[in-house]
Amino acid sequence: RDVTTSCDQNYGPACDLLGQMYSIESSVQDYAKAYGLFVKGCNLGDPGACEGKGNMEFDGKVTAKNEPAARQSYIKACNGGDTLGCYYLGTMQYNGQGGGTDLASARRSFETACTARNAKSCEDVGWMALKGDGGPLDFSKAKVAYQTSCDLENPGACNMRGRMHENGQGGDIDYVTAASLYRKACDKDTGIACDNLADLYNGGNKLPEDMAIANPAYAKGCELGVSDACYQVGYTAHYGRGASIDYAKAKAAYEKACDAENGRGCNNLGVLHAEGKGVPKSNPTALQYYTQACTNGNAIGCRN
Repeated sequence: RDVTTSCDQNYGPACDLLGQMYSIESSVQDYAKAYGLFVKGCNLGDPGACEGKGNMEFDGKVTAKNEPAARQSYIKACNGGDTLGCYYLGTMQYNGQGGGTDLASARRSFETACTARNAKSCEDVGWMALKGDGGPLDFSKAKVAYQTSCDLENPGACNMRGRMHENGQGGDIDYVTAASLYRKACDKDTGIACDNLADLYNGGNKLPEDMAIANPAYAKGCELGVSDACYQVGYTAHYGRGASIDYAKAKAAYEKACDAENGRGCNNLGVLHAEGKGVPKSNPTALQYYTQACTNGNAIGCRN
């Protein structure tokens, strides 16, 4: 009741709070009422209410999806210091939603939100600085932004900071630090980081070969949908690298990789059929998989 009275007395933050109450799933959910409260709060200068207004306009909760209106609402939210408003605004500016693409403005919006420790915005600052989008290419800024995001428990940023260490971007190549960052991201179920971690320990070209680390990381990466990791699981079982040969396991992993249009997985599935390992020997079936591998850009599959 006190919140309602405060909103009635034109206190913007109270209108924002009421709008949030009516916008969430509950017995009192009422999108139309929530939107009206967000509009009132935004007009009273509350940035959180402007963000809420923008969210409803973007999602089309009350009327048809209205990206231009949402973008304007996020501008007001960001200018008023609302961190999520800046992040959403940056995303729309980057993607050209609700208006033209504006990479320079997107970068500034993400930087503003990152300064307020929004993890995803810091990751986006890192990406744009790494690529030179919306401003100069700046490896040092990218590393700082990725590290800030990683410290805020964003595993995708930990993976990207690891890639920079692995590639020597913004400093010397450092495989040990890269491995530590990949492991942190992999532990938080970022599949590509699991694959990257395994690659460092597979073959001995970067870190001393240790298939006891690589194979479980590949297995987790495959479970998380990374096709290259599935190929490696298949390869390990096919040729017994750090594990016993298991053609049935190899076939299942290669099939998962091939289904995801991984050319190497299709090619090696063809090899199993050509050699009759774990499956009936069948040159026509092998040819089918070689053709699929070639279609997916695998040169060995084309030769086969």
